[in-house]
Amino acid sequence: MRGRKRFVNRKTLRAALSALTAIGAVLMIGVPTATAAELPQSEAQPRTADFQAWDSAADFSLGERTGVEIDRDETLSLTSMPEGRTSYADPFADHRAAVEYETGTWTSPVHDIGFEASDAIVSWNATTPTGTWVQSEMRGRHADGTWTDWFVMGRWASGMDFAAGDIHRTSVDGQSNADGDVYTDTFSAADGRPIVSDQARVTLLRPVGALADVSVSLVSVVASRPATGTTTTSTSSMTEDTVLDVPQLSQEIHRGEYPEFDNGGEAWCSPTSSSMVLGYWKKGPTSADLQSVTAPNGDPQVDWAAMHTYDFAYEGAGNWPFNTAYSASFGLKSFVTRMPNLAEAETYIAAGIPLVASVAFTQAELPQAGYSTNGHLLVIVGFTAAGDVIVNDPYSPTNADVRRIYPRANFERVWLKGSNGTAYVTLPQGHPLPGEASPVSPTTPTDSDPANPKSSPAGPTAPAVQQNPVPSAGAEDQQGVPSSSGTAGDQPQQLAQTGSDLAAWRAAAAAAAGVTLAGLFTAMVGRRRNVRRLARGR
Repeated sequence: MRGRKRFVNRKTLRAALSALTAIGAVLMIGVPTATAAELPQSEAQPRTADFQAWDSAADFSLGERTGVEIDRDETLSLTSMPEGRTSYADPFADHRAAVEYETGTWTSPVHDIGFEASDAIVSWNATTPTGTWVQSEMRGRHADGTWTDWFVMGRWASGMDFAAGDIHRTSVDGQSNADGDVYTDTFSAADGRPIVSDQARVTLLRPVGALADVSVSLVSVVASRPATGTTTTSTSSMTEDTVLDVPQLSQEIHRGEYPEFDNGGEAWCSPTSSSMVLGYWKKGPTSADLQSVTAPNGDPQVDWAAMHTYDFAYEGAGNWPFNTAYSASFGLKSFVTRMPNLAEAETYIAAGIPLVASVAFTQAELPQAGYSTNGHLLVIVGFTAAGDVIVNDPYSPTNADVRRIYPRANFERVWLKGSNGTAYVTLPQGHPLPGEASPVSPTTPTDSDPANPKSSPAGPTAPAVQQNPVPSAGAEDQQGVPSSSGTAGDQPQQLAQTGSDLAAWRAAAAAAAGVTLAGLFTAMVGRRRNVRRLARGR
């Protein structure tokens, strides 16, 4: 599964490393582990997060523009003759000659967070024709009024035509000073140096003399801190079983495919989850795009997503904002946020919006999953009337096994503890977020080309919300809603693995994919990776 990181700060990380070294522990990281640890007591803790987005002409007009204009479609684009110039040598290109670019920047207003934050994540939605790209940055202000440096949060291009001028999309390693660090896509404030305000900056770049129209339609920042003390499980507002008709996709059927992209499908929980949400909105790569993809077990859109979310510095497809930027490249709005509890997640399901959630847990913390993970992504697709969570878990042997039900208390705990409630939110332009308006009419779009959902003549209407009976989360053999079509109300045709069989499959996969702590550090050194791997979980 090798999904993503656990939410930790540098002090916690250092202490964990010291303890592991002292006892010679064996750490299973990024892959399922068969050994269950004792369930911690009172682990569910509330989180505090602040989210701010700029995604309209009115929003962008509040920022500072240099060489950038606001277009009629309410996006930022370079002016016809921007004065900014810079050179960039792609560190991952076969030939590292520097290329000269025209540049323009947009800097957001200063945004007051409202509390002392320890972390921040920047998201962006951009259109990057061949040869163009965008760079996102952020900085934070301390309570004493001083600012951190600007930190690069990502260099993004949606394409991969490197011969024609596309850069290799990448996070930026080595950003660490007295104010904090950047762990791939997340700014982590230094101990005792929290930030109380944040500011984002995005730079648009195109080769000098090119006519390509690079543009940005959204910039957002979510700042957060872990809450102190303990809380009880949030109260559910559900009165009936509600499931969104999200297609079911397994990452495991892609095992061994394209090992140059993070060792193949067993590491692709994030792009698989993103692909499920894109499929829900009837979006994704075209038939022509997928002709060059080799996927012997089907679902080539997952392979495509892994390639086009791949972070060449991180050497993985689990970069959170890269996944949302990828989803946005199909005309959707997509961003990373953090939520305080499942009660908030319920409002998104009620609005017809599935969520990609980042979790981390031992087998004892979420025994219904049948595995352990230091970081994994899955899709929240609904809730039972009792408030338990219905998910599409890509770490399953087949597509038919993906639909699962996890107890509310357990899932909320491992979501908040594992990633501070991190979620990808993806929706069509104009589709209301919770609290903005009633959800749009639940009409399922039809496609003129089933393999080319972008050509849907129905437009961005919400797929149907299913309100059907679903199994209880209590019994070991009632943990999934095994509909191959992805509709919760369908009766299962046949289960390849269920209950204890599925747990046995996952245990066998864990044994086959085990990694020792010594092997992990060898891999980090050998592949230019650093300690952040423990924080990211993979």
